[in-house]
Order: sequence, then structure tokens, then C-alpha cells
Amino acid sequence: MSSNLDGLISGQYLQSARGETYSPHPKVEESTPIFNGETERQVAQVALQVLQTYQHQPQLAPTTQALSRADIQQQVYQAVSEQLQNKQQSLLQDEEYLQLEEVIAKTTQFLIAQTIDIPRILVQPIGEVTYGYQPFSVDLSGLNLNPSNWDLVLQSLQTNQQSTLAAEQTRKYARLEDYVIEHLVDFDDISYDEHGELIYDLVGQVVRYFKEAKSFSEDELHNIFFGFAKQIAANIHAQMAEHFWQKATGYEVKITAGFMPLKQLTFSFDGKQIHNLYDTVADKSKIKSMLFGGFSKC
Repeated sequence: MSSNLDGLISGQYLQSARGETYSPHPKVEESTPIFNGETERQVAQVALQVLQTYQHQPQLAPTTQALSRADIQQQVYQAVSEQLQNKQQSLLQDEEYLQLEEVIAKTTQFLIAQTIDIPRILVQPIGEVTYGYQPFSVDLSGLNLNPSNWDLVLQSLQTNQQSTLAAEQTRKYARLEDYVIEHLVDFDDISYDEHGELIYDLVGQVVRYFKEAKSFSEDELHNIFFGFAKQIAANIHAQMAEHFWQKATGYEVKITAGFMPLKQLTFSFDGKQIHNLYDTVADKSKIKSMLFGGFSKC
């Protein structure tokens, strides 16, 4: 996904998912190029790519403002010069006319003006990490299950005579809980050795519910837990996630990016009106389907 900065540097209109183009500033008929001439725009594109590499060097550039420092500007100048010499030597044939340092400085200020300094922060556990689930009462409201009839009715095409083919369970466990347990332990975050006591308690609540509240026979209970074991396991696992806990010796905070360039969004335009972001919308329910412009940073 390309950055909006690319289109603004080149003076191009932004593009929707269906290929329609539009100006990010609805009151402006045409996007005015920030840089003059094709050569200057190409150099600015290279400079922008180099500047954006500092996004992942928060020690050097904790914010976009740091990109204006003399030492970073010199590093960018060297990197841009090398790229232009290696790939587009013709762009540097008249360096005095091009004024490379000024183009880099202008690109830097443009990047700063069009970027919101949102750092990317990662919190990582360090040392010994343990996790588990707090005991809880299973919500049984979503388990309205009944025995299934697996018998097949066969009908002859010649005589229309019907017969029944009875189906039997492929396996039958002594404990109803085991039908569900075998599916619960398939989840990567559940360990039978570490969470066995808890999951038997949770599945046991479901078994007691069907035994006591539903008054099913023993065969009907086996029918239900054999046929719906995977569904019951998924239901319990989803509820377990709400009671998850994790402990670590400590936590380490890492800043992996000092800023993040805004990316171009995918949307459908269909020739709709572009509303100014300061416009008052009478019908709030339509906001999600409306397209807004007039942003200074987008």
C-alpha cells in the first residue's frame, strides 16, 4: 500500500479501490505539485524513501522532527546521492542546478507536515512466562442442543418402497466429558497436563446441565455429546479466552518505530460528494458511507 505522500509529491490525484481518482482537498480543482519539474520530483521520491527508513530507527529519530537535524540530513544526502549515482546518474549531471540539499530539506519538511508522530510500542514479557485460565461458570445460553436422528430413509425408485438404514456412533466413551475434552485439547493454548482439572470442571458443568435441566436419557446424552462435541468445545474455548491470565518475571517496552507514515486507504468512491470534515452531518447513521476531505494530514 503506497503512502499518500507519494501522490502529493507527484501532484497526482489519490485513487480509490475501483480506480476512480479524487483530490484530497475538494475545494482545489487540481493538486498543485510540491516540487517543480520531473527531475526534482524524482529526487524527492528517492529522498522520501530514504527518510522513511528512519521510521524504524527510533534511537536516531524518535519523532519526525529529528529528521531535520544536521547529522541526519547529511546521512540522507549521502544515501540519496549514492542511489542517484547508481540508478539514475543523469539526475545528478547538473547538481548545482538541482540543489540536492534544498530538495532533501524541502522533502523533510513536507514529510514532517504530512505525518502524525504515532510511535509503535511493543510490550514483551521477559524471564519466565506462565499463563492459565481463571475458573468460571460456563454460559450455557448458547447450547440449545437436542439429539440428532442419523437414520437414513431409503426409497426404491421402482416400487417406492421405503426402508430405514440405522446409523451408529463410531465410538462411545464411558464419560460424556471425554467427547468434548478431545476437541478442547486440540486448541494450541490449552494443555491437558496444565489445564486438565479446569477443562474437566467446565465440561462437567455442561454435562450436568444436560443431565439435570434437560432430562435426557443416557443414550440421548451420548448422541448429543458425540454429535455436537466440537461445537461445545468451541463454545467453552471462546469463554475461556475471557478468563485468560499471564504472568511474567517482568516486561520490556520496546519502541520499534518513532513514527508511521499515513497510508492510502482503500475505498469505493462512485462519484459521491466529498464532504468537508467540518461539515455538520444531520443523519449520523450515514457517516460510515460518506467520504470526507479537507484534512491537512491524510
